[in-house]
Amino acid sequence: MKTKRRFALVLAVLAGVTAVLFLASQPGDPLHKGKRLSEWLQEFDMSNSVLEPDRRRKAEEAIREIGTNALPFLVRELRARDSWLKRKTLKLTPKPLLSRMPMAVFAHVRRQRAVTGFRALGSLGTPALPQLSDLLNDKEIASYAARAMVQIGRDAVPPLMSALTNREPAVRIAAADGLYWLKSDAAPAVPALMAALKEEKESVRRGAASALGNIGQRAEAVVPALLDALKDPISSVRDQAVWALGRFRDEAKAAVPALLKAAKEDADNRVRRSAADALMRIDPDAVTASGLMDPETAAAWKLLEMEAEKLEKK
Repeated sequence: MKTKRRFALVLAVLAGVTAVLFLASQPGDPLHKGKRLSEWLQEFDMSNSVLEPDRRRKAEEAIREIGTNALPFLVRELRARDSWLKRKTLKLTPKPLLSRMPMAVFAHVRRQRAVTGFRALGSLGTPALPQLSDLLNDKEIASYAARAMVQIGRDAVPPLMSALTNREPAVRIAAADGLYWLKSDAAPAVPALMAALKEEKESVRRGAASALGNIGQRAEAVVPALLDALKDPISSVRDQAVWALGRFRDEAKAAVPALLKAAKEDADNRVRRSAADALMRIDPDAVTASGLMDPETAAAWKLLEMEAEKLEKK
């Protein structure tokens, strides 16, 4: 028992030393208004936009003032990895000590803060796109790289679209997720996403359906593709296809018969509920006429939907 305690103590000390060395040796961390970029990133990431709007705005302004000088540091932070020894040490470190360690010791926190840095920079991050595109091909970092690219805007569409054919499923999923968040700016990726609906990996098919719905373009081609996805053997894919059809509203009128069938007959209760919701967006009269909802429930649903749309626009 004593040996185990001694071993844990040694590991704790090593973890503490690692944290100190890490924080003391971050090359390329630009200094601005008396604070390092890493400090501004921490403030921007951790401050509450509702409770601390001034603090958050100040941090965002500082990051934007650093501008392109921040890019080398942000890209390096996205590349952060925890070594096997570090992971083992942290796992065995007593929780009380672990909770007092700087969050930036952990690679996933450093990556997330880098993403927030790109969010603050917006289009100023464009020069880093080639490096982000390379990182997108790394399955461990792909989701962070995709989120960073989204902050740059429509210039990120070509590399994200290209990544939809990467051999790594994690990369393809990250690419579809990135295109989802770019909404209508990602319209050029619609054909590639339609092809991804037939992909072997179910999580990629699900992500492609979601992205197509949020992009909301080329209904004449996308709606038939999503109708085919309603036949998918995986219920979560069908559920996302139903949701995506609902996003097209009256442009998806052709989907009403299939959605009515899904709302009544699909084996998954979640898909049945989603189909009814999608129908309310596309053709509310068809919902009441079919008996899926009574007029009072349908009216209440419409009110809730209107409020949800207001919040989404904010």
